[in-house]
Amino acid sequence: MAVSEAQKAAQKRYNEKNRAERARLRDRSATRSFIRNKADLTEIEELRTMLNERESLLKIIELKETLDRSERGFPSITIWKNKAEILKTLQTNGDEDVDWAAQVAEAYVDFEKDEKIIEVDLGNAWPEKFHAHEFLAINEYIK
Repeated sequence: MAVSEAQKAAQKRYNEKNRAERARLRDRSATRSFIRNKADLTEIEELRTMLNERESLLKIIELKETLDRSERGFPSITIWKNKAEILKTLQTNGDEDVDWAAQVAEAYVDFEKDEKIIEVDLGNAWPEKFHAHEFLAINEYIK
């Protein structure tokens, strides 16, 4: 069946307007297909670990948003992309005479270079540091 010029134009406008959503759906479809048809046991275990971490991080973000809306100030949650983001913030806002690279290396030794770092501040001491997969520990810590 032939497609009219109006239908083609409408499809083009839709595609341009919804580019990000179409890419997300394409990626989701490819991921599902890979899991169903090609993933071996090792890959499935890796995916399971990634899914658990992502689920935990989304719960932490939701908890952070809830705490931010409460406007009480504490507890507060900061989600850092990685050690480099912390270092850049300290170098920009902190004392110039401090070796911030050494401080960050020592304070965040348990974290990988590109790992997300969650800091929870109860307002009574230095913030406690958590890995992104530790939602349950964070939730327990702030209670």
